[in-house]
Amino acid sequence: MKTVIYYATKHGAAEEIAGRLARALGEAETVNLAGQEIPPPEEADRVIVGGSVYAGMLRKEMREFLARHRETLAGKPLGLYLSGMSEEACNAAVEKAAPADWIAAAKARDWLGGIVDPAKLSFVERTILRLATGKCKAVSTVDQARIDAFAARMKGD
Repeated sequence: MKTVIYYATKHGAAEEIAGRLARALGEAETVNLAGQEIPPPEEADRVIVGGSVYAGMLRKEMREFLARHRETLAGKPLGLYLSGMSEEACNAAVEKAAPADWIAAAKARDWLGGIVDPAKLSFVERTILRLATGKCKAVSTVDQARIDAFAARMKGD
């Protein structure tokens, strides 16, 4: 069964999670939605779409992909994952961007954690982080157990 993981990322967390999901599934292709060649989801047997959440919004590439391929994705085993530092903010963002019937029908839907790496942030982003948290250090909340459980749900295990 061919699985394609489409992801949208700004600083690499959604890409890191896509790679971990691909390994957990055993075999899956990962596709950056900001890339030049995006294979159509019609060619996949099951599709996973994931991306990061910033300021309460899904990445533009992810929103556009979901809208452009709405009909195709509705007929596939679908997984939705989110990356960000707040599970609540991620869940609210996907509920705004994805059709309710997809959310209900998704084989797997979860927040899989986030990564903040100050070295990848702009000056403004580092300043906001420092003001919001009082510190500016690397943090990862990527949860391998949740990734493995997500993969098992997609496989039907």
